[in-house]
Amino acid sequence: MEIELQNYTDQLNSKIEEEVEKNRKKDQHILNQSRLAQMGEMISMIAHQWRQPLSSIAAISATLSLDITMDKYREDFFQQRLNDIGELSKHLSSTIDDFRDFYKPNKKQALVTLDNVIQKALNIIGNSLENDNIRITSDYSSDIEISLFDNEIKQVLLNILKNSQDNFKEKNIEKARINISTKKNYISISDNGGGIADNILEKIFDPYFSTKCEKDGTGLGLYMSKMIIEEHHNAILNVFNQDNGVCFTIEFFD
Repeated sequence: MEIELQNYTDQLNSKIEEEVEKNRKKDQHILNQSRLAQMGEMISMIAHQWRQPLSSIAAISATLSLDITMDKYREDFFQQRLNDIGELSKHLSSTIDDFRDFYKPNKKQALVTLDNVIQKALNIIGNSLENDNIRITSDYSSDIEISLFDNEIKQVLLNILKNSQDNFKEKNIEKARINISTKKNYISISDNGGGIADNILEKIFDPYFSTKCEKDGTGLGLYMSKMIIEEHHNAILNVFNQDNGVCFTIEFFD
């Protein structure tokens, strides 16, 4: 009897391990799908980040070329304009570093402040939001360091910010605004985009559920965000309607 019971227990444990492994592979597959889908959005963000500096470099070059043609060369003026080109080039290089770092896999957690991670996410998406006339307001008051996979947290933040951006564009919201605040181990991201219908709100973290049309949304971003926060960081990601908008909160634990 004891042998039969032990065999049954071993079989049950084996099946549990198999299911756990299947779920792990499924989650990894979804994570990879989501990151691939996000790469297209990243390319668009790079274009927004680069457009203004490239235009400035082109304008400066044209001015210098015209001055040479008209024999109006002034060394001090040329040196200043060359310095300007150098600073703009540094900005372009820094932008590439931000995007390159974003796609580096984090094998170990690192001690970072929430304010710093948020700023890095805004370095990536900020110009895109600005070009859509979306105002960002912030209230940072978290200076404690938390152990995180910072690239994964940046990915979550970008998903939430992009969700608000898409909602603003879809609803043609005027005076669009996103507010980001931190306090100790807590992040709050809210907008004035009209909120989310209750029947959608309860499904928003389901895999492959999307409020966007088929060509625009995979339905993976927010599901993956919840998985990253709650499974990879033992934290909590919540969403609720407030003040004619939606609010996402992330709470980390010691």
